[in-house]
Amino acid sequence: MDRIGKSLWIAIALVVFEGIILIINGWRCPLTRLGEKYNEQTNVGFDIFLPKWLAKHNKTIFTAIFSLAVIIVIYRLLT
Repeated sequence: MDRIGKSLWIAIALVVFEGIILIINGWRCPLTRLGEKYNEQTNVGFDIFLPKWLAKHNKTIFTAIFSLAVIIVIYRLLT
């Protein structure tokens, strides 16, 4: 829609909040710890429906993509 509105800023804030939660929990999702209690298999990616290579590096990959998107939004605001 070519608009930067309130919904975008709410979405960015929610992703940043999720990042803060991950940092507080040592880069682990709090739900992973819960899942480990009920599952014998606790190898990489047992709690997420992604290929193992992506599950292992998802925070790095998706943080880079998110950061690039935020940079593009800031660029659009400044131009």
